[in-house]
Amino acid sequence: MEQHIVIYFQSSSNAAQACAAQIFHARTGGLLHRLGTPAQSSDQDCDAEQHAGFPLDEMYCEMMTSRRGGIFDVPHEHCAAITTFIRSRIGVLKELKAAIVCVSADTDSQTQARSAIETLLSAGLAAKQLHLMFTAPADDQAFEEAYAAILQFADQAQIVVPRNAVLPAPAVFEKAHQLQLPIAAVLNGARDFDAELVAGRFNDAPKTALLALAHRAIAQRELLSLGEALERVGAALALTRITAEEWKAENPALGSRKRMRQVAH
Repeated sequence: MEQHIVIYFQSSSNAAQACAAQIFHARTGGLLHRLGTPAQSSDQDCDAEQHAGFPLDEMYCEMMTSRRGGIFDVPHEHCAAITTFIRSRIGVLKELKAAIVCVSADTDSQTQARSAIETLLSAGLAAKQLHLMFTAPADDQAFEEAYAAILQFADQAQIVVPRNAVLPAPAVFEKAHQLQLPIAAVLNGARDFDAELVAGRFNDAPKTALLALAHRAIAQRELLSLGEALERVGAALALTRITAEEWKAENPALGSRKRMRQVAH
């Protein structure tokens, strides 16, 4: 089984960008490592090798032990950490297949995305290894207009831009992010909050627990309604696809039965 390690860069802190790595993980399986925590500050990024919070050698080697590889989820404030790692080891990272940079329509995000791409190219990644994806622009903005600056830069850098790689309905991701919905598990049917709500009602779970499940059930339905659009994004980025059954078999701890038993008690 071929190893695929993908690095995903956020250029903004919005919810859609924050959720994207979990969408990729739902499709590809493998491991998912997110760099940093909200408590960590960006001034800790200057030396990724020495920062105890970023054991990138260990993370990469752990992905090498996985049957499928994995995904690094990199918030924009930690871009320097992993690009330092790539630059120092570019010749031996044979499993590193692609870097995906997510862009939103605002100027700051497009500027951050351009900076990330330039840094990745200077670190040794080839243009063909770089992929752009986008969050849906405001309803009154055409795609080409909203993303004119980054599209022009990508053309100059000879980076192919898949026009189908657009995450729709940002409000859905805002809700999912707010509720900390386990997106990959939901998309693969490993968690089913509708079923958990039914089980909770049947077992007379506390009202607060039922209300929390109801909110998550609504968020789950909204997320699942985007299934075809999310499939197009994954295909446009040429991400490998495993079946839901394979994903659930490889992530048994995220199954819904255990969760339902916890709610029942």
